[in-house]
Amino acid sequence: TRPDPRRPAGDDIVIDSAKESEKRAEEHRKAFCQYLRYGINGLSPEERAVLSRYRAHDTEVRGTNPQSTTTSAGGYTVAEGFMAELVKSLKAWGPMMDGGVVRYLGTATGASMPWPTMDDTSNTGALLSENTQITTSDLTFGTKNLDAYKFTSGLVLVSSELLQDSALDVEGIVRDALSERIARVGNTYLTTGNGSSQPNGVATAAAAGVTGSSATAVTFDDIIDLIHSVDPLYRNSPSVRFMFNDGTLKALRKIKDGDGNYIWQQADVRAGIPDRLFNYQYSINQDVAAIGTGNRSILFGDFSKYVWRQVLNFSIRR
Repeated sequence: TRPDPRRPAGDDIVIDSAKESEKRAEEHRKAFCQYLRYGINGLSPEERAVLSRYRAHDTEVRGTNPQSTTTSAGGYTVAEGFMAELVKSLKAWGPMMDGGVVRYLGTATGASMPWPTMDDTSNTGALLSENTQITTSDLTFGTKNLDAYKFTSGLVLVSSELLQDSALDVEGIVRDALSERIARVGNTYLTTGNGSSQPNGVATAAAAGVTGSSATAVTFDDIIDLIHSVDPLYRNSPSVRFMFNDGTLKALRKIKDGDGNYIWQQADVRAGIPDRLFNYQYSINQDVAAIGTGNRSILFGDFSKYVWRQVLNFSIRR
């Protein structure tokens, strides 16, 4: 028997499913935008039904019980497209939130996550003679907990007059404000956090490689000493780089060698090669301390070993 030509084929079903998913995403985006403009009371029953699929418990919004770790956040989780653009904007505001610099890990919940560690650098193989018993050399494992912390952008005020302008990109305004505020505070704690009820910042967690010869300046030899304070295994990693603030960058660009030549390597636009220091990349991080006594003003190493965990659970209350 021949199949009924009116029945959709398998490929047609997949296409229809994809179209339906795209349609649902667009419906959610539009309802979410309406929520940003007019609040929950300004939504139609259909728009409320669309948002209800992404809605968290809103006891705090209704003015009953305060939120805690045992309940979900109030308001509505952000639209998928909004979320993607928000994360993209976060990267632009600080290197500590850039997956191309540090290691990015996204999780669906904020439960404490044990991260296994191992340091076997003190062990080595051995030359073995005939009929000689092999000695035991255990691997030493450890663990580091990756915790989650809650940050807020604070209130973002947009006037009613602006919201009434139908040509206004209200999503873009809110997204840009959120990304700038959250990224700034996030980058600060991921750089200098003390690890006690807050993230363990990279400047805090890193071991001191070398102490500069001057409290007010950086010398040619200081940079060489810093580079060689890192094990060659990590020093040769494609992710190794310097990190410092813009004031330190200015000081570094003025350093000259014994022949009076600047050690800073200018970018080659034609070859697509960016500025480098001793042929290593660098990232500007304004939260790294300035050059001064006791400050960790220049960081150098394989930053892919630093893990930034983000709980993908942004929500907005209006």
